[in-house]
Amino acid sequence: MPRGSERQKGWWHNLFYRTLAMEERWQERLAPYRRALTAAMRRLHHRIQAGDDALNTWMRPHRQRVGRAYRHGLKRYPYWDVTWGRFRVVGTLLWAHVGTFRNFVVRHGSRRLRPSWPPKKGADWVGASLLLGILWVGAHLTVHIPTVPSPAREWEVIGYYENDPGGIYGSSLPTLQAKSALIDTVSPFWYVVGDAGEIVLARHDPEAMHTARTAGLRVIPLVSNALPKEGPYHQFIATPEQRARTSENLLALVDERGYDGFNVYFPWLGPEGQASLTAFLELLSSELGARRRILGVSVYPREESPESLHGAFDYEALAGWADYIVLMAYDLHWEQTEPGPTAPLHWVEKNVTSALVDIPSEQLVLGTGLFGYDWATADIPTQYLPAHGAQARAARLGITIQRDPEAGQPHYTYRTAGIQHQVWFEDSTSFNQKMELVSRYDLRGLALWRLGFEPPEVWELIAHRLGER
Repeated sequence: MPRGSERQKGWWHNLFYRTLAMEERWQERLAPYRRALTAAMRRLHHRIQAGDDALNTWMRPHRQRVGRAYRHGLKRYPYWDVTWGRFRVVGTLLWAHVGTFRNFVVRHGSRRLRPSWPPKKGADWVGASLLLGILWVGAHLTVHIPTVPSPAREWEVIGYYENDPGGIYGSSLPTLQAKSALIDTVSPFWYVVGDAGEIVLARHDPEAMHTARTAGLRVIPLVSNALPKEGPYHQFIATPEQRARTSENLLALVDERGYDGFNVYFPWLGPEGQASLTAFLELLSSELGARRRILGVSVYPREESPESLHGAFDYEALAGWADYIVLMAYDLHWEQTEPGPTAPLHWVEKNVTSALVDIPSEQLVLGTGLFGYDWATADIPTQYLPAHGAQARAARLGITIQRDPEAGQPHYTYRTAGIQHQVWFEDSTSFNQKMELVSRYDLRGLALWRLGFEPPEVWELIAHRLGER
């Protein structure tokens, strides 16, 4: 019989139309459920979106700090590190898999389906299993974001570093080499920025860099600004163009040398430079954050301190951009003042509590000055002394060192060539009192100015405090 016979045509024709009729019946049966699923999916989407918007609104005041904590691995906000990720992941996956479940039901259902719970047949069980599985995975999922390692000890130790300036001061390198196990971050004073944002002084030390890297330390150089011959002190960051130029020059050093960030120390900007400094640090913070690098800021105390020193530092604003803030709690009395304690305990504590009003304790680092001054009554310049140098001078002269009960700091007087001298400095006892403040107020850590100035007992105290004796 020919292949095109009427009998063959009739059989194929009937099968074709019966299939079309069956598909139409299925479409009619599934249409209410398809509409119900689509409406439910739309409502679920709106609820997820509303919840996401509400969480975003609620988190907006904290977003800068939480975001920077993610990028730099500071191990802050552990609750949000897990929960925020879970909300977002579960919401997204739930939305995606409701769509997958709907498509599976529409395309692969073999019987009349009911949008009911518990699932009853076939595709209901398959889709529900997929949905429950993804919800379980999402609920137990913690999003891990690779970060710069942060110290695992109770608090962080930052050591400021100087190349050998000559004279009685010496290089910080021997101390860095000998005590690297007790240091987390080395902050070498290597760079100075000029009036136009250019680097006018660069003192990178490859040996110090190699020592720090071998010991597994973070290297975050201290960058300062040169005092201009004329014009405002903040002119190098006064305009957006100048801020961009200064930032680009610093970022080029990070990229070239592989530093872990920068510690910005811009003194003498005054209140008139506050807005410019805050805008510059916002820019630098964003650029360093994109490179997964760290921004530290060194600030002056604001209690019993001239506004020309602390006026540039908006503590609250800087806390939103900096990963850590070093409170330079020293130099109450210095070269240009009358003799007196450099960092009396009551003054340091007063400034710590003042700073904590605007800076979270996990960001605040207490800066300690391991040095002193020798003031003379005649027209002789005040001498800046390492702490161990002040002790050695007293021992050489046979002078008994006394301690001020209120300030907690040691001092002594002596006469030479008919001129009266008065010396105040920091020793291991007064330093230990500063460490007590770090523990009492649960601060991020301690910064030492500088490595090589300290009496040997200081490292014993640090080792004991960190439990690494």
